[in-house]
Amino acid sequence: MNSQLLALPIVLFASGCFQDIIADSDPEPGDTVVSETPIVPAGGTDGTGVMQDASSGSSSEGTSEGASDSMPEPRCGDGTVDPGENCDDGNDRSGDGCSADCSIEPHACGPQSTTIGEDFERGIGVCKDASGNTCEKDFASLCAPSWHLCSWAEHVQLNDGVSIELDEVPAVGAIRCRSLGGSGHYTSHDFSVDGPDSCEIGSSRVDCPTNLGCNETVLAALCCAPIASCGNGVVDDDLEECDDGNDDDFDDCSNSCASRQGSGPFC
Repeated sequence: MNSQLLALPIVLFASGCFQDIIADSDPEPGDTVVSETPIVPAGGTDGTGVMQDASSGSSSEGTSEGASDSMPEPRCGDGTVDPGENCDDGNDRSGDGCSADCSIEPHACGPQSTTIGEDFERGIGVCKDASGNTCEKDFASLCAPSWHLCSWAEHVQLNDGVSIELDEVPAVGAIRCRSLGGSGHYTSHDFSVDGPDSCEIGSSRVDCPTNLGCNETVLAALCCAPIASCGNGVVDDDLEECDDGNDDDFDDCSNSCASRQGSGPFC
């Protein structure tokens, strides 16, 4: 054996026997050599996080094919707007602005209004002019196009199961003529409560005008969707208070099928 080589005795416990392992740059026959390259088990890693291929010994980095298969498929309601979706609000409900099939829904309130709450599917919402510049007699303009201020009948039929907080600000609906002159709005102080018909908040309309109607601009508008059968001359819907078969808004039955004359407090 070459006398210039440095022998390093290492004790190896294997099968109950001792064996000298010699680090030799030029090993002679019969010597056991310690390799400086770590031996990596098939399918394991080499300590750097690189996966060794069990069949070929080659390494692969990144995600394995099996991991990519476990990724959840995009779906409507997962909170992410995926290809083919117009919106995704993370739920499977319609009536909240983004439908159950991830299509954008129209709103109960007009584009310049602030939405306090709505259920478009049921056809009711509460809208407000955040700037406070709209007179209450003109609150119908806060509703979406073709929508109108709700009558008492509409409110008590459509508010079931709908939660809208009014934050102590009354929501006003249809304007009724008062029996003693002038006019007032059907008024709700608690959206979920079926209160009586009323003409509580003073207002003004062409056929029963007053000098009121522009001093309660901080209130909210109670808006309802058009009634499909309104105008056919038959009261055939629980949402209709009347139906005179025309679209005259200033006779005894309005063009939204609400009675001109209220029947509750302040009327």
